[in-house]
Amino acid sequence: MKTKASGRYIVADHDVCHGKPTFRGTCILIAGVLEQVANDMDRKNGAEK
Repeated sequence: MKTKASGRYIVADHDVCHGKPTFRGTCILIAGVLEQVANDMDRKNGAEK
C-alpha cells in the first residue's frame, strides 16, 4: 500500500503502525501526541481555577 502524506510531517503508511497517522520517519502516533497535549492543557487549566 502506498504512503499517504497529510501535510509535510504527517503520514499514514499501512506498514507503519497499521496505517494510523504518524510523524514522518517515526512510529510516534499523532493521536498519542494530541492526547498528551490535551491532558497537559487540562492539568494547567485545572490549576488556574
